[in-house]
Amino acid sequence: ETPTISTEVKVEQPIESTPPIEESKTNETPIEELLPPPVPEPPPEENLDLIRQQVTTYFTERSDRLKQRQELLEQNLLAEKTRLNAEQQQAAMTRLDSSIKRIPPFIKRLRTLTEQQRDALYRDMQALNLTRYISEVATALTEAKLKMTDVWTSVQMCSLLHQRYPDFSMSLYENWLKVLQKETLTDNLSKVRVDLRLYAELVTVHVLPINQSINHLLTILNALMNNDKDFSNLTILISFCRLCGED
Repeated sequence: ETPTISTEVKVEQPIESTPPIEESKTNETPIEELLPPPVPEPPPEENLDLIRQQVTTYFTERSDRLKQRQELLEQNLLAEKTRLNAEQQQAAMTRLDSSIKRIPPFIKRLRTLTEQQRDALYRDMQALNLTRYISEVATALTEAKLKMTDVWTSVQMCSLLHQRYPDFSMSLYENWLKVLQKETLTDNLSKVRVDLRLYAELVTVHVLPINQSINHLLTILNALMNNDKDFSNLTILISFCRLCGED
């Protein structure tokens, strides 16, 4: 008998290779993170001197400004308490110059009022009888395009007029109602910035009637805040708070 040969082929199973074992890595913290933060170097001595000088100047100017306001406020309040009667007022005015040649140029100069003109304007105002021109004077002062440096000069001029002419305060207030209108605030923002400062100063030293003036000021500030979709009025409000916030 012929032996039978098995045709069954044995398939060798592949040996599964074991993946290499990765060595665990230790989380090492960089040396830089372990070091303490560097200590900033102190500013140079000359910078400290400059800062001290700036702080001293600020407090000196602020103290002087508050003193000037208080003195002007007391003068205005005293003038209100010691008003002349109609006859005395008329007698006092007759001694002053009512010349048409001098008064219109004076009013025109008020429209371009500057700090440098203060002494000359003061002398002219003391010599002129402006009784019949109070409305024109008030209009010129409210429509003047001032710089921030001219505001206090305007406050002083308005105070002198308020002390001499009893009806100046209300006339000035009525003109401010025409100038500071919430519908036209955005027409000239640079002028509004200065006008708000001047208006607030006049309220502080008691040139304008207090109750009506404060109410109108609040109306204007609310209009600037509520109608400012693109934040264009923000600089005006910041400037007002910085310059008048302490009052």
